[in-house]
Amino acid sequence: MSNTLIFYEKEEESESIGKVIGSIVINTKKMPINEEADSFSNYKNMIVITTYHNARTSIEKIKNNVSLHSRLSNLILVLTGEKKKEQQEDFQPLLREINKEAHIKVIFIEAQENVPQIAAKLAEQINQPEKAMPKDELLEEVEAFLKKHNTCGLATGAGSFVRCTPIEYEYINGALYIITEGGNKFVGILQNPNVSVVVFEPYTTMAELNGLQIMGTAKLVEANSKEYIEAFHRKGIQEETLSKLPIDMNVVKISPVSYEFLSSSFRTKGYDTKQKCSFE
Repeated sequence: MSNTLIFYEKEEESESIGKVIGSIVINTKKMPINEEADSFSNYKNMIVITTYHNARTSIEKIKNNVSLHSRLSNLILVLTGEKKKEQQEDFQPLLREINKEAHIKVIFIEAQENVPQIAAKLAEQINQPEKAMPKDELLEEVEAFLKKHNTCGLATGAGSFVRCTPIEYEYINGALYIITEGGNKFVGILQNPNVSVVVFEPYTTMAELNGLQIMGTAKLVEANSKEYIEAFHRKGIQEETLSKLPIDMNVVKISPVSYEFLSSSFRTKGYDTKQKCSFE
């Protein structure tokens, strides 16, 4: 993943927004607009945070005081404060004077409570692998990893309720199946089918990182259906044994929506250590 430099106007609102964006967009360095980074060659992305009325002055400060490296890929202007509809100034030509090749984006933040969602969208744009693994190859890596393990952390939530459950799973035809007697995880699942799953190996060194994050949707599999019985067969439990249990058992199917896979081994294959794959 590439590094991102965040410049902010030295006033409370811009600095506060910079802290939020910097915590969500990974590999960032934050500094006031009137300061200069030691080396711009370390950064491929720049975010400038300023009030709408100070935007031109802020851009001029950056343009006049620094010489940006040609590697810059994304140049994003984040505007705060009040503005009138008739004051829709186009800052893109001025931003082009900073860097002619970068992808330019201008965002206006109307309310502070929107900042985390805006930051998440910026992270999705910025935090893309520079050396991406082909999707088919990545899916093979994901499948091998999921088949190698059998325990995950299942995060569920709804409203103010949140829970993370350590639990075993079976990987069948691209989905995760979880057998459970019930529990508070269903407080989340029954109100909000969106879940997150993590499968990882214990940390030893930075050269041996292995962790997979899955965003997906969960649904309760119909009892005694073919899909329900197959999940138990994979656990070595036959229908006769299942019928003799004194309680009802539930099967939850998690269908992945996206994968985010961090593996040090990817670098030896010529790819970034973090890879992403989405089915949306």
